[in-house]
Amino acid sequence: MKRILLLGFILTISSCGDFKQDQLTTGLNANTDVVIDNLESINTGTFSIDKVLLNFGLNVMTPSVFEFNKNIVELNSHLELYCDAIENYPVDHYKEETFQAQKRKLQDQWKKTMSTYHRLEAFKFGAISSNAEELGLSFYAWPLQNSCRIDLEIAKNTGKNENEMGAKSFNLMGLGALETILFTKPGSHNCPTSPAFLTKWINEAPKTRHIDQCSYMKNVTKTLMSSAKVLSNKWDPKVENFSLTLVKGKSRAQKLSSLNEFSNSLFYVEKIVKDLKIGAPSGILNCKLTSCPESSEHILSKLSIEAVISNLKGFHYAFNGIDPETGVNGMGMDDYLVSQNHWQTAKAMNSAVTHAIERFSLHVGKKSLYELSLEVSKNLCDDSTSENRTVEICALYQDLRGVTNILKNDYILALRDIEAPAQSQGDMD
Repeated sequence: MKRILLLGFILTISSCGDFKQDQLTTGLNANTDVVIDNLESINTGTFSIDKVLLNFGLNVMTPSVFEFNKNIVELNSHLELYCDAIENYPVDHYKEETFQAQKRKLQDQWKKTMSTYHRLEAFKFGAISSNAEELGLSFYAWPLQNSCRIDLEIAKNTGKNENEMGAKSFNLMGLGALETILFTKPGSHNCPTSPAFLTKWINEAPKTRHIDQCSYMKNVTKTLMSSAKVLSNKWDPKVENFSLTLVKGKSRAQKLSSLNEFSNSLFYVEKIVKDLKIGAPSGILNCKLTSCPESSEHILSKLSIEAVISNLKGFHYAFNGIDPETGVNGMGMDDYLVSQNHWQTAKAMNSAVTHAIERFSLHVGKKSLYELSLEVSKNLCDDSTSENRTVEICALYQDLRGVTNILKNDYILALRDIEAPAQSQGDMD
């Protein structure tokens, strides 16, 4: 169901293909205001800052947040079924493999939820922005996640219920904590050495260990559901309606400030996706060795490739103002570029993003970024390009550079009334 129906307007622009979108929203390039009581005008007629902000809030962010909230609730339901089965199973007949089918369903739901979050984190704006990072960290704390500490917390608190389990530190909670528990090989741990109490816990009966893990995971999902509800309420048109607060009663300067914050959120694809998720494990950035595989994201679940794809899809939706549910292309930053006579930059950006998604998609179900980083040869990595793919993870880095170099140069040059993040201006790395 379209969220926009809650406000009683109809989008009149037709749907476009998922990632072959080259067309821009139709309309003249004037900078006019939206009449708040006539919201059917959001994606028709002339360009305006109001339309970009409202379309992004109502048709990009809100459905993304709603989907994430829904997936968190479903994740909790799968966890309850899995844990109830464990707790009620007779200990005399308890075997690790008895619950593998249910565990796989739980793992699959975790992957679905995680992928939804990765799409959402690509445009951290509003309540989940860098200025409100506490809420974002409650969902997912990579690269600060501490899998060893999670194992130690569970072992140290063995026998405690879900209200007594868990931890207050964000790097021991969230979706990353669930990954640690759900994807660590049974009977093993994530610590370099094992203190006596951890060794003792590892050697406990499987049911004891699983019940302890369930208690911890229940505490985690309870916190996740609470945080997801807070985020959902922020954007829900029936509750706090953050989208409307971006434009209603605001001066032009205030609207430009919000547009500036939205634009800056797009640079997540540079500093986090390119530099941290690919640059570090490949050895290209922030690594003193040939490569740094241990800095890879999602080592346990092997979801790293899919994570980057979701990040790129999120960027694509936000940049173009595309509703992730319907595929409808509304007002976005591509239209801002057109209003500044830089339509070529918008087209080049979409082409680069499409190319990067296609290249990463070739690795889905095959090797993870961790596994690809193990294959790095320094000299060959330096020679890798998008065309000359001698070391694949290094070539993937170059694919992302195709996006971020446009973002940091042509895009920044096109910005007239707004500014780019200071650390991103003017360099080609």
